[in-house]
Amino acid sequence: TASTAAATTTNESTGNASEWSMSTTQENNENSSTANTVELSASTAAESGEDASFSATMLDVGQGLSVLIQSDGQNMLYDGGNRSHSSYVVAYLQQHGVDHLDYMVASHYDEDHIAGLVGVLNTATVDTIICPDYETDSKIYQSFINGEEKSGAKVEHPDADTEYMLGNAKIDILHDDPSMNGENNRSIAVKVTYGTFSMILTGDSEEEAEDAMISSGEDL
Repeated sequence: TASTAAATTTNESTGNASEWSMSTTQENNENSSTANTVELSASTAAESGEDASFSATMLDVGQGLSVLIQSDGQNMLYDGGNRSHSSYVVAYLQQHGVDHLDYMVASHYDEDHIAGLVGVLNTATVDTIICPDYETDSKIYQSFINGEEKSGAKVEHPDADTEYMLGNAKIDILHDDPSMNGENNRSIAVKVTYGTFSMILTGDSEEEAEDAMISSGEDL
């Protein structure tokens, strides 16, 4: 199933002088997989005088999705790809010194989105797991639930309009409706905003869920 990630960045005049830079790179891992990385750095003439940092790393997990968001020293992993890429996702996090996640998001319970999360639950600590409030009878779902329970993480099934903070990045829940037809339409969709940059991650949302987000009145 196709997965969607959209990102936009806009420069605008504000009371504080800001300079933004963006770079896109590809990194090879030992299995010849790649990570497409969009990195943004901001230097803001704010009262604190401190630099802020943000990066969004889109891991190459083939069919599926896995995105690592890092903001001001905090980490969020949105989905983990399929079973065949689980070891790659784990290795990527370890090679980049990510042994703790402030948030883990399982958009929905398809194998190509949560299999890698199971591996991460066995190798990293997690504060909060954000996942949809429905159940399936698949083996990978049960493995995810077992890992979730063993992790000791707080588990949340948020409503749309729920807001989380990852450093100075704002994470808005745009969609989470377990009553919709089809698991794809039950995907948790999030908007990540850091300064004037924003991106939307929609899991496997299809037309019904996308229409609901558009008609919600939320700033997409």
